[in-house]
Amino acid sequence: PDPTAVPTPLPPPDLGTAFYACNMVLNALLAVAAITLNSTMVMFHKGNLGETVPFTYFTLSVSDLITGVCAALHSILFLVLLIPGAAQGSPAVFCLVGASYILTVISFRVSCFVSLVFAMIRTVNIVWPFRFVNHKLVVAAIAGYSAIWLLSSCRRLSFSSIQIHILSMFSLKRN
Repeated sequence: PDPTAVPTPLPPPDLGTAFYACNMVLNALLAVAAITLNSTMVMFHKGNLGETVPFTYFTLSVSDLITGVCAALHSILFLVLLIPGAAQGSPAVFCLVGASYILTVISFRVSCFVSLVFAMIRTVNIVWPFRFVNHKLVVAAIAGYSAIWLLSSCRRLSFSSIQIHILSMFSLKRN
């Protein structure tokens, strides 16, 4: 070797891939916890769906359970996208990402709405302790809100914009 030659520096580590890998691991751990705990809540409240408060707890648990399942699915799909050559341009992967994205958004919004409805029910019960909230109206409000978001999310979905976003996030340089 030439003693006067300047050593070439090592290429910097790819911190983006490491960051995404750590993010996927944390996402998977949170997903397992969410699935386990919300499954317990669903099993506990499934027998009293005719009453308003257990129904809201059940609906809240189901929407959070769907969010947890989608978080686990996101981890798996992004892991598939990080592996070089493994279904990088597969339309099926992008369709699954789009579908899980829609379900995540809808379940998160329904969860927020059910929490709001639950807070309103509790407020009515505190202010007027002998007044009951109509169970059918609560069911209709939650079902209507869910249907509106489902229809509007499906209508606005653009798989090409999701593909562009994912490909820009996970662009792997190949030599």
